[in-house]
Amino acid sequence: GGGEERAEGGKDAVKDPAAEVEGEKKMKGEDEDEDEDEDEHKDKDKDKPDLLPHEELFSKTNTADVEQIQELLETYDDYAINNVMRQITEGMMSIHSTSPDDPVDALADYLITKGKELEAEGNRKARENFDGLLAHVEELSSRMFDARTEGSTFATGFSSVMS
Repeated sequence: GGGEERAEGGKDAVKDPAAEVEGEKKMKGEDEDEDEDEDEHKDKDKDKPDLLPHEELFSKTNTADVEQIQELLETYDDYAINNVMRQITEGMMSIHSTSPDDPVDALADYLITKGKELEAEGNRKARENFDGLLAHVEELSSRMFDARTEGSTFATGFSSVMS
């Protein structure tokens, strides 16, 4: 019996072959359970329809993301209603009154023409604003120059006249 005493903890412990086989079965059994879990997962995935990339993205969103998306949609809706729908409605009314052979092409032409008109109007307004700002800057520059040459403290904060 001396070998049996060392079996529990000594470095020369005798290994029980039955215990080793049982341990291997347990490990294999765990691996089989893991494989079964993976197979079940695959079967569940097969039941789900394939998602398009944007659908997969949206399926992963949380409540905060959804709220932010809804706020953006409201902003875009307001923009579309105020800036796009008017022109589309006018184009549709034009198509209705003229009954062209290709209404889609006619609407596209109308929107392109309207877009160019709006762009020209925007450029004209931007130029007016720029010219107004430029005139204001020139006026301020002139006032600063006049104030500096008269010894005023307006431009520099210091009097140019020495006492």
